[in-house]
Amino acid sequence: MVGEPHRQSKWLEQNVRDMEVKVKSTMKLIEEDADSFAKRADIFYKKRHELVNLVEELYMAHRALTERCSHISGNFHSANSTIATACPK
Repeated sequence: MVGEPHRQSKWLEQNVRDMEVKVKSTMKLIEEDADSFAKRADIFYKKRHELVNLVEELYMAHRALTERCSHISGNFHSANSTIATACPK
């Protein structure tokens, strides 16, 4: 995993793994060989539903990660404010 921290939550590890699998699956569908425009169009037509589903799943996973990050960031900000109030210089 890129930029792997020393201690990640199991939830985060699983979400990152799931996203990596989905991205690889999406890229595999997109990069499928086709020697003619007609064949590429046929492949797209057959795989479109699968691609749309993968993109939707990636979007939902991204939203979940963003919301979790925002929540944690808010917790850190609140904790820092509490510490600053309780322990002024």
